[in-house]
Amino acid sequence: MEPRLMVKQRLGEIPASGARPRMEVFTSGMPGWYIFAPMAGPGISGTLHIPIEGKRLKTGWKKELV
Repeated sequence: MEPRLMVKQRLGEIPASGARPRMEVFTSGMPGWYIFAPMAGPGISGTLHIPIEGKRLKTGWKKELV
């Protein structure tokens, strides 16, 4: 399996907004990469995992984690 897709630790959730669903956020098997997973509903993990390099994320996204 590709290291960017390996879930290491759950960081939390980002609440839904008008433009996106509630997202779970994890660290990945590759330093500097995160995995975002849209949630199917409150407390229900989704199956789609999207790896994103940390330097491509907007500043302040970690403040949105709950």
